[in-house]
Amino acid sequence: MNKKTSFFYQSFYCTRKITSGYPDLEHLHSKFKKEEKQKESSKVEANDNKYLIDCLFKLVDLNECSKNTLDIGCGPAPSLVKELLAYGLDAKGLEPVDEMRQSAQEYILDKSRIIKGHAEKIPLPDNSQSFVSLVSVLEHVDSPLNTLNEIYRILEPGGVAYIVTTNRYMSNNSEFIKHFYQWYPSILKESYVFMHLHYRPELANYSSRPAVHWFCYSDLCKLGRNSGFYKFYSTIDLISEKDEITHQKLGPFKQFLLPYIKYNSLLRSLVLTFTGAGSAIFMIKRREKIPSI
Repeated sequence: MNKKTSFFYQSFYCTRKITSGYPDLEHLHSKFKKEEKQKESSKVEANDNKYLIDCLFKLVDLNECSKNTLDIGCGPAPSLVKELLAYGLDAKGLEPVDEMRQSAQEYILDKSRIIKGHAEKIPLPDNSQSFVSLVSVLEHVDSPLNTLNEIYRILEPGGVAYIVTTNRYMSNNSEFIKHFYQWYPSILKESYVFMHLHYRPELANYSSRPAVHWFCYSDLCKLGRNSGFYKFYSTIDLISEKDEITHQKLGPFKQFLLPYIKYNSLLRSLVLTFTGAGSAIFMIKRREKIPSI
């Protein structure tokens, strides 16, 4: 590092405490997320949402539950909330960042649908939601266990939690610009987190809460059980080679392999360990209370 760069970094905290972090990081992240959304294909996003809702309908009979749903960390353009509303569900989004929450309210055209809150402290009553989604959030929270406990609390008996995070055994990740970042030693990852928060916010896409937790599918099952969830499903378990939406998302070769993977424990475990399929999980809350001992 040359003296000019070193002086530039030092100047950040000449009149500010280092604990304040990089200037305007939340605004920079909001701007990045908006630009990212504009680049995404709306058609692909719509198909992904329909794919998710199709899986949800295979897990729960929405005629027997409250139809209340919550998308945690919905971001500036909560397309899932809009899609759930179109299916007749009472959908809301939760967003902690003011700038992104305002954009989300404009996107939905209903301020009451986007509420302020954090994953570890959700401003909703116990047993009030039939479905809660947490997409690309769990890796960013302060406490994954507290987050799962909160989701479990607000889910009604028989409710479904859908969680998507980065599979730590995959080679690629969308959280840090460093390839194989999730494979780095812990001390090196902590050093990059520090640099990101204080000097180089581009390292983790300007996030004010960079990814610090990394999971595989079995980690998510264990975490869910610690919070009280008792059944777990991957998208592999819920899709069928006969479904039209499966034909749209999977090529002929993957469609051919699907039944072998679904019904063979060894193949299923390998796919969930080393592919993106292991990044997503559905967790089910028991309908009946566990009797006290």
